[in-house]
Amino acid sequence: MSKQKSKKVLIVDDFPAMRHSIQVLMSAKGYDATEANNGLEALSVLEKESFDLIITDLVMPEMDGFDLCEKVKSNKNYKNIPVIILSTQKDVRFIMKALKLGADDYLVKPIESELLDKVIERVF
Repeated sequence: MSKQKSKKVLIVDDFPAMRHSIQVLMSAKGYDATEANNGLEALSVLEKESFDLIITDLVMPEMDGFDLCEKVKSNKNYKNIPVIILSTQKDVRFIMKALKLGADDYLVKPIESELLDKVIERVF
């Protein structure tokens, strides 16, 4: 019986407490979670490791979630990685922009863990 490889999730948020709480949720579900502080750091991590999912905030220093999503979805090596946006921004213009850039889903913080679970199940 071979052990199934756990899915790898990249969590991108400039607030350590938010990254940690998402990381705890992911670990509890059996996912291998890696954290990045912003979009630039996330791209650097993506160059070294492969991931099955990216969960990112929108408003961050250095590189925001919009730019990260656009760079991921326009890169042939990363474009098939699902991107879920978690943001406090609930204006429909933010949601539409994220979806136009290729985000697979957009959830408004604070997020219920059950809803995040369902969205992750759907993108996998």
